[in-house]
Amino acid sequence: MSLPEPVSPRAPLVFLHIPKTAGTTLRSLLQTQIADEALVILDPPLTPDHKAEFSRRLPQMRALMGHLYFGIDGQLGFRGDYVTFLRDPVARVVSFWKHQQTHRHAAFHAQSKAGMTLREFVNSCQTLQTDNHMTRILVGTCAPGMLDGSVKQITDARYLQIALDNVAQRFRFVGFMEHFDDSVHALFETLGWPMKTRGHKRLNVLRSARDALDDATLEAIREHNALDLALYQKLLEAAPWLDTVP
Repeated sequence: MSLPEPVSPRAPLVFLHIPKTAGTTLRSLLQTQIADEALVILDPPLTPDHKAEFSRRLPQMRALMGHLYFGIDGQLGFRGDYVTFLRDPVARVVSFWKHQQTHRHAAFHAQSKAGMTLREFVNSCQTLQTDNHMTRILVGTCAPGMLDGSVKQITDARYLQIALDNVAQRFRFVGFMEHFDDSVHALFETLGWPMKTRGHKRLNVLRSARDALDDATLEAIREHNALDLALYQKLLEAAPWLDTVP
């Protein structure tokens, strides 16, 4: 399949950085293509000061990036073309837990050091990060309770369909951490950006592996991320550029 035409320079890009999906590396790559004044980094919560600063920079903005969600452009008063990277959901949850274990300022570091297991942590529903978080991000403002903590678990397949519809209608590109180099190459082609080299070192990476998990832990992660597993597989199979990867 052919790649889409390069995105219009008049349409700001919105890069949704889903945690533990190589967003730090992607940010560094964006900074090689977009001038500092045209790349806006923004993370919630959206305070009045943040909104005022964003409004000031909007006329010159070419891209917005941060731990954001679908619908953020409407909240900020513009219409953008979305881009994101996904990761195997089991590996993403494992990587999130390893971050909690190894970073003493992480939100759940104390629980990990007190002996809580990954299975116990996932089943405790303490954070949306371990419950279909990628689906939640891609649903965003299209359904209540996705990101404010009021809905601890989502299992309804309608959320999966909302996420897929949003991708089909509004996303310029979806890449995959497990195909990182090829994803970056396809992203740059899609956006009409020059790609001089391939083989990018991923930054801030904690390795995770399914085979290191016991069956009960793996089952708990799968149960709490069933929508993410389906989302990842469907978008991976639909990626128009993967059938051209050697």
